[in-house]
Parts: sequence; C-alpha cells; structure tokens
Amino acid sequence: MALPARMDETHPLLASVLRFYRYLELRDLARLGQLLDDDAVWIAATGPPPGMSLHGRHEILTHLARRINDSGGTFTARAVEVFCGGDGSVIVVQEEPDEAGADPATTALVRIEGRAAMSRIVTFSAAHRTENP
Repeated sequence: MALPARMDETHPLLASVLRFYRYLELRDLARLGQLLDDDAVWIAATGPPPGMSLHGRHEILTHLARRINDSGGTFTARAVEVFCGGDGSVIVVQEEPDEAGADPATTALVRIEGRAAMSRIVTFSAAHRTENP
C-alpha cells in the first residue's frame, strides 16, 4: 500500500479540509457547516468522549458549538500535517491547544472522506500531552 502524498493541491477534498480548520479557528460554524454533507458521519474512536458517533450536519455542529461553549470560547483544533490519499481521503495530524491556547493538549489523527463536501470523519489515536517528571 502506498503512503499518501503530502498536500497534493489537486486533491478534490483538500481545500474543504483546510477551510474546515480555518473556520473552526474562527469559530464560524455557519461556514464550517457548509463543508459537511447533510448526512455526514463523525466517529471519534478514542474520544472525546470515546466511542462518540455523530450523525448529520446538525449533530456535528451542535457538538462543536458545545465544545466551544464549554471551553469559554477557546476550543479550536489546528491541522499541523495534511496527507492526501489516493483513495480520495485526507489524513490530518490535528492538535488541540490547551485552555490557554498554548501548547497542544492533545494530538489526534483524523481521516476525512468525501468529494466536494465531507461525508465521513474519523478521529483516532488521540494522545494527551503529559508533563515530564
């Protein structure tokens, strides 16, 4: 199996994925929602919370709004590496900053599938930052 290429500008989903993270940073859920299929599915294999499954644009946006609200408006996620798969998927190495917006508190891999809009999002391998003793 071939490894995905990094940042293939011709990949049909790449622009949507990059805008998704930009709109999340801006907390612009209205524009972010336009990037999701009506019946999109988001599965968080490892959290938060573990095993969470969201079905449909409305449920995904409600979850993101709750995360933003629960964080006092500071929640965001950054795409630090993006890989474009030959199967039409995009793999993102995602970091979520801590409450102060500084160092990443968690890092996860996110697989995004779809065409012009995102139809399936799977978050897995979340790693939480630990302090050195």
